Amino acid sequence: MKITGYSKAQLGRHITQYRKTGQVRIKEYERHKFQKKYTSQDIRLLAKQQSYTPPPTELP
Repeated sequence: MKITGYSKAQLGRHITQYRKTGQVRIKEYERHKFQKKYTSQDIRLLAKQQSYTPPPTELP
């Protein structure tokens, strides 16, 4: 039965770590994040551009 949410292997590693160091540090999951394309300064600058009009579309 799983009570802690950790597998047997994970618990074994944590117990070993505790025996060696006297403490357990569980590393939090770090999600991969894509690099931002626009900075917050770019977004503020675009928000100030109220006179933006898209280019006209050509009709056939």
